[in-house]
Amino acid sequence: MMWTIVEIIAIVAESFLALIFNIGYFRLKDNKHYYLKIIGGTLALSLWDYFGTMLVKAEFLAMGGFAVILFLFSLLYLKNSTFEKFIIAVISCTLFYLINLPILYIFSYLFSKSAYDMTVATGTERIIILFLTKMLYFVVTQLIVFFRQKQAFLFKRDEWILVSSSFTITFIIAFFLYSLSIELWNQLYIFIAIVVLLIALDVVAFKFMIKINQNNTEQTETELLKLSLKQQSEMIEKIKVQYDNLSEMRHDYVHELAYIQGVLEDKNYIKLEEYIKEKLSSEKLKGYNFIFTSNKIIDSVINYKFSIAEQKGISVVCTLTADIPESFERDISIILSNLLDNAIEASEKLKDVKPEIILNIFEKSDYYSILIKNRIADSVISVNRQLHTTKADKQHHGYGLKTVRVLADSHNGMVDIYEKDGFFIVNALLNI
Repeated sequence: MMWTIVEIIAIVAESFLALIFNIGYFRLKDNKHYYLKIIGGTLALSLWDYFGTMLVKAEFLAMGGFAVILFLFSLLYLKNSTFEKFIIAVISCTLFYLINLPILYIFSYLFSKSAYDMTVATGTERIIILFLTKMLYFVVTQLIVFFRQKQAFLFKRDEWILVSSSFTITFIIAFFLYSLSIELWNQLYIFIAIVVLLIALDVVAFKFMIKINQNNTEQTETELLKLSLKQQSEMIEKIKVQYDNLSEMRHDYVHELAYIQGVLEDKNYIKLEEYIKEKLSSEKLKGYNFIFTSNKIIDSVINYKFSIAEQKGISVVCTLTADIPESFERDISIILSNLLDNAIEASEKLKDVKPEIILNIFEKSDYYSILIKNRIADSVISVNRQLHTTKADKQHHGYGLKTVRVLADSHNGMVDIYEKDGFFIVNALLNI
């Protein structure tokens, strides 16, 4: 009779500890009837733990029922996601096996008894085992609660499924190991079951590895994209400096003309001819003569890229009818830089078609439209639908269109890519 009472106290204790672990981990939705909820939950778990094994006559199903009751309690009264509640219910039960097993083996070694004998013993060693296992369970669960409060888990649905599968398989393996230790089932069946479960755990781990790799790839791409944006912003600033220098040079033309007038008055035509030849051959006069508007940054990017295109024998046409505000300057400049680079690179590869780039910037239906067209010999989209970079170093290239899409999205816009009349066309739309 006394040992029955001891076992009942142990059952109530482990039920209470498992419930407190779940409450501490998730927190109650509502603190009303706090003690009543704890008493009711502990009572439900204890009754199932005591009578469940007799009714089900299978330790695994009995412990599974214990986990289900914990899960249902969490669904009714505790906060957080359903998947996480399921995982913690499984962990609550798994910990019983993971803590009980080493304690049983240690005491079976110390008292020269089998693990099964230790579970049915009615001596001091049994009381010590019960006390140690419950104390360790309390310490471990409180440590989990402590670390949980410092770290929130923001998993996606498929990630929760993987985590749930992992802990469920661990729980089943722990149960089989416990059954093996107390000789509950045939050893051969248990070994086969454990091998199958370990293979399943490897599959889950492999899926985790794939998921982590995908996340790392996305993170690397994001970091490279940020670096690309930073580098392009710096490049645009440098272009602006060059454009400012050009403006100063244009201002100096007044003095140049005054000098020419003086030479003409002296009728020194030989000196004038030499002077004009010198100026025409000057690098300062090459390029930068395609477009001049009130927006210096946009002008500088277009003129710089168009000068490169012209040097490569590419015909360029620009129509700019929109008045770009300062708040859009940086992003539109980066979009222009990326799209013009792509257009120039594609135009360089043409052999039988005269290369041509057309740029139109205009307002339409509350959007700024940056439309760039470049001649193509054959369809690009039909052979490269995703428009992946064709450069060898794919890790550090292929971010042009990605950058454009990111910037368009940041302005609640979109990017339309299509082919028409022998042109490859990209239309970036930014909401005004």
